[in-house]
Amino acid sequence: MPVDLLPGPVHVAHYNNLCPETNSPFMTEPVLHSGLQRCSMLSPYKMAKSLMDVIENNKDASRSELTDLLVAQYVENSEPLRPELAQAAFSQYWPIYCSQNRSLPFSIAQIGKAFRNEASCGPFIYRLMEFEQMDCYHFMAPEDSDRFTLDLSTDRLSWWRSLATKRSNFKSVELHKQDRAHYASSSIDIEYDFPWGSEEVESVANRTDYDLKAHAEATMQLVTHSDGKVSYTPHCVEASAGLDRAVMAYLCDGYELRDVPSSTTHQLRPFLNLDKRLAPIKVAVFPIVQNNAELVQIGRLLAAEFRAAGLYTAYSSSGSIGRRYVDHDEMGTPYCITIDDDTIEKGTVTLRSRNTRIQEPMLLTDVVGSILAFYKTAA
Repeated sequence: MPVDLLPGPVHVAHYNNLCPETNSPFMTEPVLHSGLQRCSMLSPYKMAKSLMDVIENNKDASRSELTDLLVAQYVENSEPLRPELAQAAFSQYWPIYCSQNRSLPFSIAQIGKAFRNEASCGPFIYRLMEFEQMDCYHFMAPEDSDRFTLDLSTDRLSWWRSLATKRSNFKSVELHKQDRAHYASSSIDIEYDFPWGSEEVESVANRTDYDLKAHAEATMQLVTHSDGKVSYTPHCVEASAGLDRAVMAYLCDGYELRDVPSSTTHQLRPFLNLDKRLAPIKVAVFPIVQNNAELVQIGRLLAAEFRAAGLYTAYSSSGSIGRRYVDHDEMGTPYCITIDDDTIEKGTVTLRSRNTRIQEPMLLTDVVGSILAFYKTAA
């Protein structure tokens, strides 16, 4: 993104990171007050050398003076990284509107990297300095934006819940004015009850005409539409979600410890109870032993048939069959298929379900069609 797009519309001054103890910026240099990360335009060696030269040439400077000199040197040889995706869409509003022959309302969606100087990261991948953002911007007439914000937040909450096993852990929270971004006239967060507390996974905000007007002022190019009676600048309702946070939410949502009885005792084993649409491995194929060439050959052919049908398929022939089942329960694989002696004698395989742990025979000729039908049906 061109650097010129950042200072005005992105309102650099609003990306503040304050020291949690003193409630003051970590450094006095204004550019480091912001949450904007910067990327060096020099090689690591040249940047390090330029900073060492500053230290060498200012041995008598105080700590604060030396800090300012080092910051100035770094800023001179670096550029800011974008803290959000939105400005690329707003700056390209007119080219997209005209070239695609659109009419209001219409939407622009994008996914990409964003960067923040987080005072503290975590837990795990929930809050990162470099993260993947998924945004969709809906442009419409001003009088439609408030109603659309409410409807969109309801639809988005339904979508998050549709992929969850603990659906009540997802909820929507309308933010008060003091908690909203300065550009939003209304904002509704979709939150998930993580083990450490309720946190945002997506935000639906009515950005009004703030951004389009800011770009219009910077470029001297008005962004207006007319309904035949009055001219107006479109309002934008934004839905913005973090991909990393979504992954974290559904991992927490699917993780379970289940009491699994064994021959001698009960054991608590981890299961990843993912929705079938989220499962990274759709099906696993296991020859019951790896030293039987015929079983191995059948297993490899079956796995290849699944892959040709478009299902991500795992194949494993090493280790005990029980251990392989346990491994794939932890990975969230919905179904495992075992190739055993009955496959040769009767033409059947053993189909095992992750959720029920029930094993049942199925004809080898029918198993691919049955698994494909399972994934094509609604959740």
